[in-house]
Amino acid sequence: MMAEGMDTKAVRMDTIYSLRVNQIDSKSLDSELNAMIETKVNDLESDALRGLSPEVMAFIKAYIWMNTVHRKGSSIGQALLELKYYDLSDNTIVGHLNAYQKSAMVCTQIVFPWLQQRVNSHRIGHYIHIIDNLYKTCDLINGLIFLYNGKYRTCWEAVMRMGTGVQSDHHNWSHNELYLEIMNRELLWHTFAQLLSFVLPLINWYRLKNSCVNTFRSLISSSRPTIESNIGLRVSNDLNNCVICNEWPINGHEIGCRHVFCYYCLMSNFMSDPMNGFTSDNKGIDL
Repeated sequence: MMAEGMDTKAVRMDTIYSLRVNQIDSKSLDSELNAMIETKVNDLESDALRGLSPEVMAFIKAYIWMNTVHRKGSSIGQALLELKYYDLSDNTIVGHLNAYQKSAMVCTQIVFPWLQQRVNSHRIGHYIHIIDNLYKTCDLINGLIFLYNGKYRTCWEAVMRMGTGVQSDHHNWSHNELYLEIMNRELLWHTFAQLLSFVLPLINWYRLKNSCVNTFRSLISSSRPTIESNIGLRVSNDLNNCVICNEWPINGHEIGCRHVFCYYCLMSNFMSDPMNGFTSDNKGIDL
């Protein structure tokens, strides 16, 4: 009889099974949401509200929890991936959490983080810090176990026997394949964005621009003659402003045209592209 019950439970576990990557992603989505809300709360301009930021954060978490886990049985991250919590404390899997599990979730996700921010006593804070370190150690061990059996994402879920599974027994694998396709595309995009952020600073855009300008100028030079600038055309305003930075010229220099340059502005532009040099006013006056 016991073996038959265990077989029934195993079959039901298969019907609600969800991929480990989906469970981890749902946890990451919830963590990112909490971090985003906490950033917005810390950015409050009111000093009174900023001083009450732990209470404001706890109230927002409680409001979100009431409208997600308490009413629907799933967090925001789980709902996005069509997952939900299951009660695995009995021999049969229950599709909703009991009162003990919900109370324990409130304590671990709302009350304990609030205590960490609000306790001013050094002695109590020391004990809370020890408890937090012990929990993180246990959570690390549980994470390794989760990678093996895919049952409980966090340590407190394992203690309270709260599993994560698909919302419907008729959930087919095509949804999971779609999620994997979306996640693969997102991973590819993030990798490409990181590659661009690494490569783009290495490109000498000033030299590239000069090369394009010189190439274009050489193509049209036969049809349009180059007009040389003349120092005699210089006016008083040309002596008061550096053409590059538009400020008072520091250690002013000229290169044969009417303009005046800061030494730093002139040499920095020249050294950024020694091959093409520096051209002033697109008139062919080169350094």
